Amino acid sequence: MTIKITVTSPNEDKKALETLFSNIELIMAHKDIILSTPEYYNIHVVGVGVYPLYIPALKLFLGDLIKLWNETPWKQGNNYFYYTIGSPLSGRNSSKSWNSKQGFSTTHLDSIGVLLKPAYLLINTGKTTTSAGCVPVNVPHRTPSNLTIHDLIDKFTTTKLLH
Repeated sequence: MTIKITVTSPNEDKKALETLFSNIELIMAHKDIILSTPEYYNIHVVGVGVYPLYIPALKLFLGDLIKLWNETPWKQGNNYFYYTIGSPLSGRNSSKSWNSKQGFSTTHLDSIGVLLKPAYLLINTGKTTTSAGCVPVNVPHRTPSNLTIHDLIDKFTTTKLLH
């Protein structure tokens, strides 16, 4: 008898991902406003998150990504990671990133834990690091914003925001 365990993740919203990354400089220039405004922080792009075997999936919001990119290996060189799927036990994974020279790409990191741990810590504790060895894996209920990434970019490009 063979038991097969799989994990599924939502299909990506390619158009939203393209909007996000084609405007990454604008988003990062306004990161303080995004991080301090729940309506902006909680923008969800379908397909962005952590999808591990055995533990609950974690959908990430725009503000989560910004914090992870600034504080953890979610940004490696010019690569902005936005998705990982795999096993926390074996470490095997498939992770997706974007960079300005190569566009979208899929890679396999040494371990899914490189991206999984700081994401779960951020959602459960508000911090991306801990001195404790244990990482909480519960996923609190969070409500996404009614705004889309397209709405945010329109707002940033048509309105002069005060810093």
